Amino acid sequence: MLKGCVIGLGYMGRHHLRNLARIAGEGIGIELVGASDIDPNKATIAKEYGVKFYKNYTEMVDREEPDFVSIVVPTELHKDIAVDVAKRGIDFIIEKPLADSLESAYDIYTAVKEAKVKAMVGHIERFNPVIIELSRLIEEGLLGDIISISTMRVGLPRLVNVDVVDDLAIHDIDLILYLTGSRVDKVFGAGYKKLKYGVGRDHADIILLMKNGVIGRVTVGRLSPIKIRRLEMLCSEWYVEADLIKQTAYMYKGILNRKYMGSWRDFVEFLRIFRAEKKAIDIVKEEPLYFELKAFINYLLTGGRSPVSLEDAIEVLKIVKSIKYLH
Repeated sequence: MLKGCVIGLGYMGRHHLRNLARIAGEGIGIELVGASDIDPNKATIAKEYGVKFYKNYTEMVDREEPDFVSIVVPTELHKDIAVDVAKRGIDFIIEKPLADSLESAYDIYTAVKEAKVKAMVGHIERFNPVIIELSRLIEEGLLGDIISISTMRVGLPRLVNVDVVDDLAIHDIDLILYLTGSRVDKVFGAGYKKLKYGVGRDHADIILLMKNGVIGRVTVGRLSPIKIRRLEMLCSEWYVEADLIKQTAYMYKGILNRKYMGSWRDFVEFLRIFRAEKKAIDIVKEEPLYFELKAFINYLLTGGRSPVSLEDAIEVLKIVKSIKYLH
């Protein structure tokens, strides 16, 4: 039985606690023994799931001696806590981004390798059921060659103390690397600043030119009155559109093997000519964080490669930090 704790009970931390409690209740081989947060008012959250609350995480790990922890604190605190936890020989999952700078990310990497602990980074969208299914279709060659991937991630501001690219684009850059299985050759961006009280850009479009020829486009923003999490993928055999919130996806038969008619008599014929064969992709809906944490626990129990390695997370962070803004 692995003993686990959660460090940080803020926006995401409480959901880590909830999902870990769910997993523990399924008899998968873990026991939650503590949760910590500097805000004493968060004790009510820990109490809800029947775990001991600590205001100081070091006191918690000293007393409870956990086998693993979830590190769910502000990004600027990641390095100090992750390095400390690693040196104590405790395995951990840490929220994305891995760190607020490449230097800090490499410090975490070094500490993990020296201590030989298991670590995973919470790039949660990899565990969205839509992405899981698209990854399977790609791996089995059922969509054909990927030509381009476009994503949109916009909504009202939640975090305004960082650039919108650091907050949101990191999700989709990781997805494009993950789905294409390729690295970035060149990256460019155009950004827009509007909120006087925010840090950095509030809207941005990022173009990724992949080494395998795929074109990636990432649109992120915190100025939209509605929340959108969308992915579109053009492949040689099928075109895919997916809603990552509703967890729905559709595929449209490609045109490369069809004769193109460039003219039409009227609007009705126009609609008929450009109506593609459409198929719904079967998606079993589930909370991505639940799948993410189950993958982490399975990694702890069975070993193998980390579901999202530190190397993966560092590569994404390197891309974010290297974006050349044209505007």
